[in-house]
Amino acid sequence: MFNLVRASLFQAMVVCLSIILVSACGGGGDSSPADNSSATPAPVSATTAPAAPPPTSQESTDDENYTPDTAALDSEANKSTQLYVEPDFTFDTHKVITLDITATGANGQALANTMVLVSVVDNDIEAMDDEKLQNKALLTVAKTNSNGTIYRKVEIASIQKKLLIELNALGIENEVLVAIAEDNYVTHQFR
Repeated sequence: MFNLVRASLFQAMVVCLSIILVSACGGGGDSSPADNSSATPAPVSATTAPAAPPPTSQESTDDENYTPDTAALDSEANKSTQLYVEPDFTFDTHKVITLDITATGANGQALANTMVLVSVVDNDIEAMDDEKLQNKALLTVAKTNSNGTIYRKVEIASIQKKLLIELNALGIENEVLVAIAEDNYVTHQFR
């Protein structure tokens, strides 16, 4: 009998403890917006730290100066806040160049509907007989319009400085190495 009483007492304690825990946690459940109107807002702590005062004009100008300490430039950075990047540095890995190519025949007529191949080549290639020219990478294929011109914008890696332009026509010089200008404008006229 004593064991039966102890088991009943234990079950009663587990039930009471469960009820206390559920009510302490808020009981869960979903409430609709109408139910929230009677809810009381959470109390605001009276020990909130005051907001930091705005920086003075002297502080803000010091923060905007990104010139590194010359002694720090000679040492290795141990954390990212010690790194220095030139002011004109950009993370762009590509640029957009404009191709303006014209093709005219021996009699001065426009070479309409003529295929032009534009390839990226190594920056150090200077002559058409350089063996590294075989490593060219095709950038774009285009056809001249009825006026014998191609005007197109293409995206290219920002480190590229030279192109090989090949015109698919007989009787005129049909391959040329062209340097990309500082303004990213590439122009050539085949004659």
